[in-house]
Amino acid sequence: MTNTALSRTERARRRCDIDDLVAIAAALGIAPAALLPLGPSVSHAAPKTLDRFQEALLG
Repeated sequence: MTNTALSRTERARRRCDIDDLVAIAAALGIAPAALLPLGPSVSHAAPKTLDRFQEALLG
């Protein structure tokens, strides 16, 4: 995933397809389901996951 694609996904200007979700999860070393919301509210782990996501993809 390029920096541009990542940025557009983060800003909701690009869809996050299943292929992207699987690639992001693999980069983080977690199951793809861990990136999906559990219900109406977002878990408190989301900021940590986003930080790990950016670090894994951007170095």
